[in-house]
Order: sequence, then structure tokens, then C-alpha cells
Amino acid sequence: MVVRGQRRAGLLALALAAVARGVGHVSRTPKLDSFVVDRCRVMLRRRGPVAVDGEIVTLDTPLEYEVHRNALKVVVKEPGGGS
Repeated sequence: MVVRGQRRAGLLALALAAVARGVGHVSRTPKLDSFVVDRCRVMLRRRGPVAVDGEIVTLDTPLEYEVHRNALKVVVKEPGGGS
């Protein structure tokens, strides 16, 4: 999702609306554009804080994001199975 505009008050209002009404409701407003992509590049004016595995770190831009489908194999023990 991409937010139109950069004013803090508008971003805060969208965040509160998402909490109160849900992200689905907010995503249908003209203040947001949403896309499904396999990769994207985020360009910022300067270094910025980014959450990585729950930790906040400062990274240089551009930030590159890419989806790797089926990259994680999850193994689950069968219900009622032995240890």
C-alpha cells in the first residue's frame, strides 16, 4: 500500500482508521493506492529507521524488497503423533 501525501497528521489519521475500522476499509479510500507486486524499491531522501526481525535499524536507501515464493518449508508434527 502506498499512502498519498506526506503530512504526519494524515498518516496518523489513516493509521487510527486502520486500527478502528480495519485495513480493508482504509485500503478502499482514495488516500491509498494498493498493488500486488513481486518486488519493489523504496527510495527515501535520507537514511531511515527500518524494522528487521523486530529490531529497528537505520539503513541506507534505496531499500529493495522481493518476494520469494515457497522459500520457507514448514514441517508440522501430525496431531496425535509420537514425539
